[in-house]
Amino acid sequence: MPARKFLDWLDAPKNLKWIDIGCGNGAFTEVLIARCAPAAVTGVDPSEGQLAYARARPGAKRAEFRVADAQALPFPDNSFDAATMALVIVFIPDPRMATRELVRVVRPGGVVATYVWEFPRRFSASALGGGDEGFGSWHRRSGRMYRLRRAVPCKRSGKKPGSPRSKPR
Repeated sequence: MPARKFLDWLDAPKNLKWIDIGCGNGAFTEVLIARCAPAAVTGVDPSEGQLAYARARPGAKRAEFRVADAQALPFPDNSFDAATMALVIVFIPDPRMATRELVRVVRPGGVVATYVWEFPRRFSASALGGGDEGFGSWHRRSGRMYRLRRAVPCKRSGKKPGSPRSKPR
C-alpha cells in the first residue's frame, strides 16, 4: 500500500502529534496510527459524511475527527509536530493556501508532507508556491514531480530551503 511506503519513507519519530488533512474516510489515518505510534492524531475533512465513516473505523478510534477546510485550518500556529495530506492536494481549490496552512500549524522543524499518485495535467507544481513553504522550489529543482524526495527542514525566515536529497533505497 502506498500509504505504508510513504510513512516509512518519512521515517518520523514516534509519539508525535499529527494532523491528517483531507482524511476522508480515515483509511490513511488508520495506517498512520498503526505505522507511526503517534501521541495524538487529528483528522480533518470538509465532509461530515466521510468523517462519520472514519470515526467508525476500528483502527482509527484513537483519532479525533473534525470538519475543517484545508485552506483555513481552525488551529493555532505550531499546534502539531507533523502534518500529512495523502492524495488530496490536487483537489484543493487553492493548493498554495493549503500549503501555507500546513506549515503554519506545524511547529518549526516538524514534518510537513503530501503525496499523490501523479499530478494531473491541469495541475502545476508551481501552484504549491515556493519560499517558506518549500514545496514549489523542491519540485522545480528535482525535475520530476513524482519522484520521492526528502527535503531538508524549511525555516520560516523566507530563505530558500536547501537542496533535496533522495532517500537511499
